[in-house]
Amino acid sequence: MSESFTSLTQRIASILRQRTRLLVVAVLTLVGFLSAAAPALAVTPGDGDFTTKGVHLRTSPHLSATTLGNGNPGDGAYVHYSTALGDWVNCGGGVRTPVWNWVTDKRTGVTGWASDCFVRTQPHLPTWPQ
Repeated sequence: MSESFTSLTQRIASILRQRTRLLVVAVLTLVGFLSAAAPALAVTPGDGDFTTKGVHLRTSPHLSATTLGNGNPGDGAYVHYSTALGDWVNCGGGVRTPVWNWVTDKRTGVTGWASDCFVRTQPHLPTWPQ
């Protein structure tokens, strides 16, 4: 009885190891797929606006960077591109983000980095081949 119990335990352990390996491979494959797809989720260049008064347009995506000018609602903003490598900014309501946009204030012509918290962009839907 003891040998059959040991044999059964070994078979179960072998099956669990095999399924664990398959699960790990599946998860790593999914992570790799999502990582490759991430750039497509970046901000599409286009029109937007500032969501609050006095949005700092900075020389780099960091809170300590020099302010080149300020954007205000109604100025309009052209978003050139974005990065998730900036300083984390508190957006309010418990939301934080490291995403910063390289934007041009359409009224003043000043271009600089602004936290994504304070720039609203028009939604851009993906274009699929016909």
